[in-house]
Amino acid sequence: MARIDYFIDSLARRIPPVPSGRKTSVPGGYEDDPVDSMAAGLGVAEGQSFIIEYVNAAGKSSMRRITVFSIVAGAGGVPCLMARCHERKATRQFRADRIAACIDYDGEVFEDVAGFLSDTFGMDLRVASRQKDSEREKHWQQIVACVRPMAVLLAAVSRSDGQVRSVEIETSAQCLAKIAERKELWVEQEDFERLVTYIRRLRPDAEAIGRALDEVSRCPKADVMAFFQAAKAVMEADGVAHPEEVEIINEMAREILGADVFS
Repeated sequence: MARIDYFIDSLARRIPPVPSGRKTSVPGGYEDDPVDSMAAGLGVAEGQSFIIEYVNAAGKSSMRRITVFSIVAGAGGVPCLMARCHERKATRQFRADRIAACIDYDGEVFEDVAGFLSDTFGMDLRVASRQKDSEREKHWQQIVACVRPMAVLLAAVSRSDGQVRSVEIETSAQCLAKIAERKELWVEQEDFERLVTYIRRLRPDAEAIGRALDEVSRCPKADVMAFFQAAKAVMEADGVAHPEEVEIINEMAREILGADVFS
């Protein structure tokens, strides 16, 4: 157990930090919302990172880089993001109905916050927007629930060398789509594009990686082997099988299968 804990921590440390945000800031005298440590959980997150434009109870705006680790129910059932605020360097709680916009690190702005939360976390759109859900959104949630732990591990593998390439993300999405379709969850083009976005925003920490390893280890053997085939494809997507990537995948295999899968 000590060895796998060391491996998980080591892998988490390989993932590059959240980029500096030139446009992020918190005005002087800005009061954050209180963190409710007793709030009921609505779901976990895997370190998804992005920027939010946030309006506090006094109506003052701020721009924050955040890394989300859970979703909780706030007052009136409004979902709140429990996250590391990289401006405050502390945990903060952000109400979804006070997020004016979400911004990817490539600069794309999303004013449909409920849709962004659904895409990013596989979150029930009824929870994100407190509106009636649709069959399309239910289908997306089922896909995310099916592939979430494998997506976390593939994101960790692809980011383990300190950078992530578009070809690795697209290869991850293709492999996850095949895994979902094994469960008769058919991935349309719209779903595939959402998978690409979902993976790109993942920056899993040690806790998320450990949780994902545990979930994958409890999958049927055919699903586990499909995951390792996906990991191999991601590893080779840039045309080079780096020794450290081989070791990462083999370490996962030793934990899950009890043996290496690649020489």
